[in-house]
Amino acid sequence: MTTPRPCIHCIDDTPATRRALAASATSLDLPLHTWDSPDELRSALDGDACGVILVDIRHTDGDCADFIAGLSADGIDLPVIVLAADADTAQCRQAFHAGAADFLEKPLQRDELRQALRYSIGQHVLQHARLDAERQARQRYAQLSEREREVLAMIVAGLTNKEVARALEVSPRTVEVHRSRLGRKLGTDSFAQMVRCYAGLVEGDGVSDTVGSVRVSERGHMPVGSNSFDLRV
Repeated sequence: MTTPRPCIHCIDDTPATRRALAASATSLDLPLHTWDSPDELRSALDGDACGVILVDIRHTDGDCADFIAGLSADGIDLPVIVLAADADTAQCRQAFHAGAADFLEKPLQRDELRQALRYSIGQHVLQHARLDAERQARQRYAQLSEREREVLAMIVAGLTNKEVARALEVSPRTVEVHRSRLGRKLGTDSFAQMVRCYAGLVEGDGVSDTVGSVRVSERGHMPVGSNSFDLRV
């Protein structure tokens, strides 16, 4: 799944605000969508949307918490920047307490606006990328056989090929074949990447609990699936 192109979404009918946003959108090379009401925006967006929402506090009836909670209920996780004219400390505090990503006072300062947009959108794009990587990892892990999951559990626990072979009573060459196949199936090209992407899935799956303990002559007993990783291969 590819992260969709980020968009700037605005719920504000003030001409000056829309002009400032249009200029910022142009400088950031991002599309700008304007909406007349929160209901119109919520009916148009879905959980795959990427970007940022700017909303004048007047359009939330002064209650940012309800607006942001409504987005969350609809599965929309875009960061929200709250705008307010003649803002006071209580409004700012309420916005951040409700989960707003930022709070900007009107009239908008273009440099401040661009910085807020750049940061919020950048964070949301990174979040989308992480979630997409996690989804792909779960899908790949689900395709592994029971034996491949056992081998993976031992690998992420830090066992060498010889140690895995001894535990499974197979040859080291067989373990090498399993390991190579795992790399292809899981889309990893290094041990560190395999641990980083799949250790949590192994632990959550409980596979490591069924593997048992392997005697490691150099290091004594090491329970498979422990949280202590040895980066040696």
